[in-house]
Amino acid sequence: MIRFRQLFLIGVLGISTASFAGLGGGFSVGYRFGIPKWNSFDQFKSGYQSYYQNSIQDDFSGFSVGRGLAINSDMTFGGFVMGLRYSQYRFDDQVSFKSGGSRHFEGHQNLLAIAMGFGYQGEKGHAQFTMALLGGSDRVDSYYAYTDGTRSYAGERPLNGKYEALRMGWSARAEFSVLFFYAGVEYVFGKMEGIGLPLDDGFTGSNGLATDYGSWVADPIAYGTDKFVTPDLNGLRFELGLRLNLADK
Repeated sequence: MIRFRQLFLIGVLGISTASFAGLGGGFSVGYRFGIPKWNSFDQFKSGYQSYYQNSIQDDFSGFSVGRGLAINSDMTFGGFVMGLRYSQYRFDDQVSFKSGGSRHFEGHQNLLAIAMGFGYQGEKGHAQFTMALLGGSDRVDSYYAYTDGTRSYAGERPLNGKYEALRMGWSARAEFSVLFFYAGVEYVFGKMEGIGLPLDDGFTGSNGLATDYGSWVADPIAYGTDKFVTPDLNGLRFELGLRLNLADK
């Protein structure tokens, strides 16, 4: 994959030096949505559900469709595109207990992307394909709720917190616009190898959400420090919104 990215960047630089005619660009704001894919968090949920199997009324509902906001800007030099993007994305999941309460998990992702690729920019529309380096954070907010809606931060104290970690990764994206409307699709890939510590809670000093929950409860001191949820939230993201296209006449 690294070799592919290197060839891609060489091709982009080649085109950019060959032609700088047709200066253009655009700004857009859109609604971002998609189905999240978080492997290490799924491992935590599986272990948690197994540990409380006799107390659970309903299994995890499954990730809701993620939703959020995206702000994009880019410049086009001939067929070469450079862009800067910011996006927010959130979703939730929960499990219900026979006691009447429920545990909730709210996932959050904030990303800043520096993108390069190929594209066309006109006065009434654009089309482009880019790859981007991503930086930001993945976070899970966890709490227990009673039937009357009260949120508890007492029982299972290590699970009641905001677990967050730095996220570094990359993505591939295609988008187009017609007049003032744009649509985009992007695949956010997992974290870069060797970058990104497990999610933790600085306030409680917790090491994070254990992927083998039963083993962690049995002996949290001896539990391996590498067996926690990591910032590897990825998957397809879609965007719909408004774009201002700018191009030389």
